[in-house]
Amino acid sequence: MTIYLRVISLVACLFAASVVSASAQQDYPNRPIQVIFGFPAGGGADITIRHFLNRLEKVSGKTFVLNNKPGNAGNLALAMAAGAKPDGLTLTIASSSNMVGARYFYKEIAFDPVKDFVPIGSFTEGAFILLTGNSIAAKTLPDLTAYLKSRPQNRYGYSNQIGLLASEYYKNTSGFAGVAVAYRSGPEAYPDVQNGLLEFMVADATTSSAHIKAGRLRAIATTTTTRLPVFPDLPTMKELGFPDADFSSWFAMYAPAGTDPAIVAKLGQWLREATAGEETEKFLSATANTTLFDDSAATTERLKREIARWEPIVKAAGVERQ
Repeated sequence: MTIYLRVISLVACLFAASVVSASAQQDYPNRPIQVIFGFPAGGGADITIRHFLNRLEKVSGKTFVLNNKPGNAGNLALAMAAGAKPDGLTLTIASSSNMVGARYFYKEIAFDPVKDFVPIGSFTEGAFILLTGNSIAAKTLPDLTAYLKSRPQNRYGYSNQIGLLASEYYKNTSGFAGVAVAYRSGPEAYPDVQNGLLEFMVADATTSSAHIKAGRLRAIATTTTTRLPVFPDLPTMKELGFPDADFSSWFAMYAPAGTDPAIVAKLGQWLREATAGEETEKFLSATANTTLFDDSAATTERLKREIARWEPIVKAAGVERQ
C-alpha cells in the first residue's frame, strides 16, 4: 500500500508540474518582456537589436522593452540578467564578444556564461572591418603594416572585445608597437580615426559602412573568413597572410538559468520567425550582417566551441586581463 501511494503521489506531482508548465506557456507573457542589453543606444549592435525586437513584437503580438545598460564592456548588463528572476520576463541579448570574451579579458566577472544562462537562440552574425583615416597614405594592408612598423608607437581604437582581440592579433602577428584606446561605441571613435589621432581601428561593419561609402573612412580589410557582399572588392585579412584572422560577432538571446523550458521553447519559436522573411534579409544585407539562427541546444554548443577556440588566440595575441 505504501509503495502504491508513493506511485500515486509521484504521478500526481508530475501531472501538476506538466499543468503548471502548460499554464506558464499559455499565459506567458502577462506583461511586457524586459530585454537588458549591454551596449549604448545608437551603435551598430543597438541598431541591429532594435530591428529584431521590432520583428519579435510583430510575430508574437507581445511587447519587448529594450533596456540599454552599457558598462564594463557589457558585463554589467549580463550580471544584472544573470541575477534576474527566471520567469521569462527579463531576458538579455548578448554578443559573442561578451559571452565568450569576458572570461579572457577580465580578471573577475559576476556571471558564468554557460551556467547562469539558458540560450533561447542565436539570430545574426556581424562582420568587422580594419579601418584607417584618409590622413594616412596606406591603402592596402601590407602598406599599413609597413607604415605602423616604421613608427615607434601607434594608437588604435576599440569598442568591444572582438575589435580589441582582432587588433591585438594584428599587432602581435605583424610586430609593430601600439597601444589600445577604449571607446564606448564605434561612432564615438570614428572622428579620431578620420583625423589620424588613431592609426587604425577594427570596427563593426554596421556603423562603419556608411562612413566607408561616403569616403570618410578607408576600409583596408575584413576580419571575416569570406568577403562581404556589401564590399565584394574588400579582401579578407586571411587572404593577405593572416591565417588565424576569423573575428566576427554573433548575437543570441538568453534567459536566466532555471527558466521554464516551455517558455524558452515559445521564445525560440518567435525568434525563429523573427529571423525569417524579406524584411530581415534586406536589413541584414544593408548593415553587413548575416542571418544565423541556432536553437537553444545548438547555441549552447556554439558558445562552448567559441570559448575553446578563443583561448589559444587570446594567448597568442598577448592580451592581459583587466
